[in-house]
Amino acid sequence: MSGPSRPSRPSGQSSPSGPSGPDLRRTRRSAAELGLMEGAPPFEPGRAVTLANWEEPPYNRWGFQHVRDLIPTARIRHDHSAVWHLPTEPVDLSGVRLSSAGRELTVAEMLEETYTDAFLVVHRGRVVTEQYFNGMEPDTTHLLMSVSKSVTSTVVGILAGRGVIDTSARIETIVPELAGSSFDGAT
Repeated sequence: MSGPSRPSRPSGQSSPSGPSGPDLRRTRRSAAELGLMEGAPPFEPGRAVTLANWEEPPYNRWGFQHVRDLIPTARIRHDHSAVWHLPTEPVDLSGVRLSSAGRELTVAEMLEETYTDAFLVVHRGRVVTEQYFNGMEPDTTHLLMSVSKSVTSTVVGILAGRGVIDTSARIETIVPELAGSSFDGAT
């Protein structure tokens, strides 16, 4: 899903916090702690999530879990009886070190610094870590952006390579739930 276009900023320049509002990015982390969209409108300066700021920190802390409150969306239902429950084998990954932008940090530091709302790792068919932040829970609706396209294209590529699906077939013959949607008839 793409959001409203926004002007680009030079690298390293941060988003304004709002008209005369405090710089919330440097104080607290969760949307609740930031007081975003708390109480009845009108909201204090810097506390309202709008179409102009919902994709930018810190406003995305609220915006990504409340997209339906900001812009029109369509829910694609799934068959609850067809959910694949993966076994769990918990592993503490918080201390695992990685390199990013020329510096080394732990997974825990990366999750904190990137305002991550959920983090799930599957290894060899088992969930090894599943963590939620910012008030998110396993059933919370959350914006996925291009993650959906990346995961879907990877799975379709694997299935097509194995001959399980025909990439020239109409989408509703593969995913019946898309019949009657804007995807109906696509290949």
